[in-house]
Amino acid sequence: MPEFQTRSYTFNHPLAALLMVPLILIEVLLAIGLGNEFNFVAALMLVITAALILVIAGYGFFRTIRISHHDVQLSGLSKKITLSKQEIKRFGVVKYRAFRFIYVSKSDSGPFNPEQPNISPTPETIVFQYRKGAWDNLNKWFEGKSDATREDFHFRN
Repeated sequence: MPEFQTRSYTFNHPLAALLMVPLILIEVLLAIGLGNEFNFVAALMLVITAALILVIAGYGFFRTIRISHHDVQLSGLSKKITLSKQEIKRFGVVKYRAFRFIYVSKSDSGPFNPEQPNISPTPETIVFQYRKGAWDNLNKWFEGKSDATREDFHFRN
């Protein structure tokens, strides 16, 4: 088995690209139309479309998870959560309907409640989209660490 490597992962590129291509086309067409004749509604739509493109790019391209030798770090546009290897007590896979997520948590109890499944990152828990490479690397990271417990969740709500 190969040894652990520090890796960074990004998520949702195909979905973000699928949404951004038509929006960029609309942006170009609106800009061409505004070049010919100014219209307040077209200018407003140009600004709204540009804002939507920035939001999709921010959440689709700029969210990353980094698994290094000492910590796991989730960084995005508005938040950065870092958990060191010593403070992580639980890790595993959460299956919510047809989606799977990987989580690491410093919580003493399970980080998810079956009655109100809120699958989102908190200051105590990092949650990110399941990718086989990330999961394999995380399992290598926890080899030899006996105080972290693997606990998987499955919600069908």
